[in-house]
Amino acid sequence: MIRRAVLCLVLASASACATREPAGPAPSADPVSRMQAMSGGFERLAWDVITEEDSGGTAMDAGYKVQGRFVRGEGIRIKATAMGSAHGMGHGAPPGPNLYQLLIGPDRVAVALSVLSFESGRNTASFPHLLLRSVRGDADHATVDPRLLPGDDPILFRFNEPLIGYQLSPAILFGHEPGVAPAGTVTVNGITCIVLASRFTADDGARGGPAGWYPYARVEKKFFLEESTGFLAALEIEAETDKGIQRTRYDVVERQEFRGLKLPRLVKVAGAGPAGIRRAVHRIDLDPGDT
Repeated sequence: MIRRAVLCLVLASASACATREPAGPAPSADPVSRMQAMSGGFERLAWDVITEEDSGGTAMDAGYKVQGRFVRGEGIRIKATAMGSAHGMGHGAPPGPNLYQLLIGPDRVAVALSVLSFESGRNTASFPHLLLRSVRGDADHATVDPRLLPGDDPILFRFNEPLIGYQLSPAILFGHEPGVAPAGTVTVNGITCIVLASRFTADDGARGGPAGWYPYARVEKKFFLEESTGFLAALEIEAETDKGIQRTRYDVVERQEFRGLKLPRLVKVAGAGPAGIRRAVHRIDLDPGDT
C-alpha cells in the first residue's frame, strides 16, 4: 500500500499554438520560473469547463459539471458536481453535491471522491469512498497521479482541462510533477516549443487496494511551451496499464486574454488506447466576477 498517500473508506470532502502571440518575459534557464513571472496579474480566478465529444454528448450529459478555481499562493481546486438525470436529478435541476474534488496546493495534492458518485455508477463494487493525500517531497509522491483516479472511470481526466491550471499556477503544479525537466525542443504548428517531461512510476503497493482504483504502472507527461512566449501549447500523457498504453494529447487551438495573460479558450483532445479512440473539445469559460 502507499505509505503516505492515505486511502480512507470514509466519506471525504476537500475544502496554442495556432498563431504567434506577443512575447512574454524574456526566456530564462528555467521555463517554469518564466511562466510564474507571467502569471502575476491577479489573485484569483474561477472557470467552467465545457466538454463536447466528437461522438456526441457532453460532460453534462454524463452527469457532471466541472469547475476550476485558482487562488494565488494556494493553488488550484477542480470539482465535478452532480448534474442531470445521470444522477437521478432530472434535467434542469440545480447542481448537486460535489462528487469529485481535486486540490493541488504548495505542499500536497488531495483528491476526494464522494459516496454519491458511485450510487448509480459502475464503480459501486470497487470502492464507495476515496480520499488520497500525497505530500510533496515524500517518495510516494512520485507514484500516483491523482487526476487518474479512480482508475476505471477517471472523471477528472475525461472532463477537466488541465492546461489552464499549469498556466495560472506553474510553480505549484509543476512542483507536483515527478522529475520534471527539460527534454529538448520540438516544432508544434510551426512554432518552436520547449518540452518539459515528467514521470510517475507506481510499484505493486501503490497499485493495490480496491479493484481498479489505480491500474497504472507508469504515467509520462510532456508539456510543450512556446519558446518565444512561454505559453503552454500542448500536453501529451502516456499511461501504461496491464491492458496496454493509453495516449492522450491536449492542443490549445484558441486563447483568451485575461488581465494580460493568455489562457486557453478552446483545447482539442485526442486519445487512443485500450479505452478506445476519443476526440473532444474543451471550452473554458472564465468567470471574471470571481477575482
